[in-house]
Formats: sequence, structure tokens, C-alpha cells
Amino acid sequence: SELFDDISTLKREAPGLKLLSEIIANELTTNLKSILWGNRIYLTDNLFYSLEDRSIKLDEYLQSCNALVRLRDGSGIVLLSDREADTLLNAEMNISAKKNKFCPTILLHKSFVCAHSSEEKLLMDHTNSRQTLLLEEDLLARLQLWSGDTMYRSPSRLQAMKAILPTIKEREEALKIPLLRKLQRYVQGSDLAQLCEDD
Repeated sequence: SELFDDISTLKREAPGLKLLSEIIANELTTNLKSILWGNRIYLTDNLFYSLEDRSIKLDEYLQSCNALVRLRDGSGIVLLSDREADTLLNAEMNISAKKNKFCPTILLHKSFVCAHSSEEKLLMDHTNSRQTLLLEEDLLARLQLWSGDTMYRSPSRLQAMKAILPTIKEREEALKIPLLRKLQRYVQGSDLAQLCEDD
């Protein structure tokens, strides 16, 4: 779909799209504003607003980040709700069926993209057509941080995380995210804990 060519096209067709940094600044009551979130991660309304009543504190109802789409121009990624991912996958399968051939998916899973680092060459094989797909370490580090992940695959990912969390203030805020996501049991002994203990 041309919808995911670039952010301008996507925003025109999906006006509810918001930058992660804007949501953190305006919608969360937990203060995570000091963290250098950048301007390349977008969330859909369906992913962030998981409750009909928008007056309720949403910090306690954050959905997990599983599905994402990389914009074709490389300007960023869009995190989707599971339902949106299902809809997109069905649409892609219908297109493949109509064309009577497999069309490479634009839908990605966070676990898959975060399992690879810039030190590796990541190739996706789609019926003999290979395409290189690699998200930048700083983008993956921000994605993992927002997801509440506490372990990072490679030295380059850890370096990217250090750049995002340069001072004690940012690191203290980063430790709140696993707590928000009910993942605090994974903090002790983790890469995130070690990073936050370093000077």
C-alpha cells in the first residue's frame, strides 16, 4: 500500500497518528519527558487509547508493542495495535491472492526486528526474492525502551541506549517503564539496571 510510503501520506490518511514523544509529553501522568525519544516512532490511536473513557489514567493500561510498519522512505516506524496488524495482514493476503503471487509484507514483529543488530546482515527471504531490512540501532533502542525491554542484544544497541539516557535523570525515568508495563521482575541484573548503575 502507498499509505506507508512516507509520514506525510500516512498522516493525511490516518489523522489520529501521534509521535511517541508527543504522547509521553501530553497523555501520560508518569513523567518520562527527559528521555530523548526522538521523532521517528509513531503510535496509532488504537494502540495507545485502549479505553473508551479517555479521562482514565492510561499509564496503567499500556498495550504491548508487537506489530510495526517501517515507512518506506526510512523516516520512521508506526506501532500498531494487534487488531490493526490483523487487518493489515488480511489485506496483504488478499492482495497476494488477487495477484496470484506472494507479495512481501510491510508488517513486522518487534521481536524479530529487535533480535538483530547492526553488526549482522538481516535478510528476509520471500520466495526467492531477498530484501535487506535493518532498522537503526537508535530506533531499536527507543522501541525496546518504550516496550519495557531490559536486555539489549548487542554492544551497539547498548551504546545507543546510553546516548538516549545520558544522565541520571533520564535513567531514573527509564526504570519506571518496566514498572508501568508490569515487567519490573526483569530489571534486576539486566542491561538496563547495569546501565542505570553506571556513572
